[in-house]
Amino acid sequence: MIRDLLIALTLLVTSGSYAQQWVKVWSDEFNNPGLPDTSKWSYDVGPFMNGEAQYYTYRRIENAHIDDTTLIIESRKENYLGAAYTSSRIVSRFNGDWLYGRIEIRAKIPTGKGSFPAIWMMPTECIYGGWPSSGEIDIMENVGFEPDNIYTTVHFYGTNGTGHESSGSHITRSAPYDNFYTYAIEWTPDKIDWYIDAVKVYTYSKPVGADYRLWPFNDKFYLILNLAIGGEWGGAQGIDPAIFPLKLTIDYVRVYKWQTNPGPFTLTTETSTGGTIAVSPQQGNYIAGTPVQLTAIPSQGYYFGGFLYMGNANPLTIEMIDDRTAIPLFYKSGELIKNGTFDRGLSGWNNIYINDYATQSAVTAWQSGTYVFNILKPATEWWHLGDQWKDIAVVGGKTYKVTFDAWADNPGQLGVSLSRNYGNYAAYYENSSISLSQTKTQYNWQFTFNSTSDSNCRLYFGFGRFSGKVYMDNVSMTELVTTASEEIVNPSQPVINIGTEPATGRILIQIALAQPENATLTFYNLQGVKVGTLYEGYLHEGSHTLETVLDKTIFPSGMYFLQFAGSNHSSAIKFSMF
Repeated sequence: MIRDLLIALTLLVTSGSYAQQWVKVWSDEFNNPGLPDTSKWSYDVGPFMNGEAQYYTYRRIENAHIDDTTLIIESRKENYLGAAYTSSRIVSRFNGDWLYGRIEIRAKIPTGKGSFPAIWMMPTECIYGGWPSSGEIDIMENVGFEPDNIYTTVHFYGTNGTGHESSGSHITRSAPYDNFYTYAIEWTPDKIDWYIDAVKVYTYSKPVGADYRLWPFNDKFYLILNLAIGGEWGGAQGIDPAIFPLKLTIDYVRVYKWQTNPGPFTLTTETSTGGTIAVSPQQGNYIAGTPVQLTAIPSQGYYFGGFLYMGNANPLTIEMIDDRTAIPLFYKSGELIKNGTFDRGLSGWNNIYINDYATQSAVTAWQSGTYVFNILKPATEWWHLGDQWKDIAVVGGKTYKVTFDAWADNPGQLGVSLSRNYGNYAAYYENSSISLSQTKTQYNWQFTFNSTSDSNCRLYFGFGRFSGKVYMDNVSMTELVTTASEEIVNPSQPVINIGTEPATGRILIQIALAQPENATLTFYNLQGVKVGTLYEGYLHEGSHTLETVLDKTIFPSGMYFLQFAGSNHSSAIKFSMF
């Protein structure tokens, strides 16, 4: 009897056990030469804060490129748009965003007075407000005047009354400017551990009973790789002009999830206005490790903007290592505000500005599909409290139209501005006297951008004159083309026609671009299965005729999609082949 009971318990333990492990969920090995992969990385652009001396450029191969299976972020001493130095700052926001896990980067840093390389993380949605309330995780920082010191730090609001506290350490390593080291964090609901070459060097643990002020690290964060020059810390001992060019070299980036469940797993695809997803293979459950291909198919008048938090490759292949949810993002052609209907909650918003934390405060919320800005401690000027949509590219000479719905519990005057998202944040245009009532009303604002084109602007809504709650919905910013009889939203999408060359039967594509694009054109059938790639590379502004190596013999009669994935736009058109 006792023997039988022991056998039964042994079988129960054995059958229920599972070897928990780190499973890779995202990576970049930097194996393809050229610019960084746009399905994984975007750019922060412009001069930045902290008194830094560099200008971060956009898709400039001199400042960020892949060479010999490594990513090189290079700072140069050169005059560029008012700055004396150039560099690059690439980010994974909305293409790689994680809550907990192991984030691992193998890198070799530069050195010299003025050098300030960093590998760090910021909150994707800033659910607790602007910096430092929603946190910052510094995986690795170094200042060139302390060449062998590696800093590991977290920043948060804190409870000491200053509105900013940090916790961290610095570790000495031999010549990190001559040697690659693996810098990593292991982040769980209770603590963050830092490692250098598998040696634990620091831990920040969640204090018992702590709220966001001491532990804001319970929401998604994204990764930032950059090489700054000078600034309040990096330039504390000046900038040595003899050190340039400087190179931050990244061998790889790998992200792991702690897998506690052997599966099988489910895949949920959210429906979205503007298009559909094709899933291959389509199954109710997936064995752990099963690769699944997701293909987004935009509707007419929309373009595909990526799978939220997963990347903007299309098709995108994911590995089933847990229950997954795929959220496709489809945007109306020509729309510059990608979540103005707040269908994705506050995604892309929550970039709160508070002029004086000691006397002013506000929080944001998402309520029944509506944006809510709740002023707890009012200000005096409209711009002292607000929120903003960032990373807007505007073109000199073009006309833009801003529309939004707004109302307030307590009537007051709203301010709206389009301004630089860098430097002194000076406004190009502003309207500071928009009267809101308790009735939901649509407001319109139109202007012609008569300055030099700027790829790094922000649309700012200032609520500093209100008390209580202010509400917004249906925020839109579009480029307009004015004709003699009507105003037309300009989609700025490529114009594409498809045909065949009679002598050879090869597929011909005629394409007209309003601006240069790094583009990939790919054919899919209606089930979302890839048929072939037409073209992959750079296309200058203007008209092109592309004759492919593909011919109509590979297309059985029927309907197909041509997917255009560019550096500025994505779209798809349906065509028939007979």
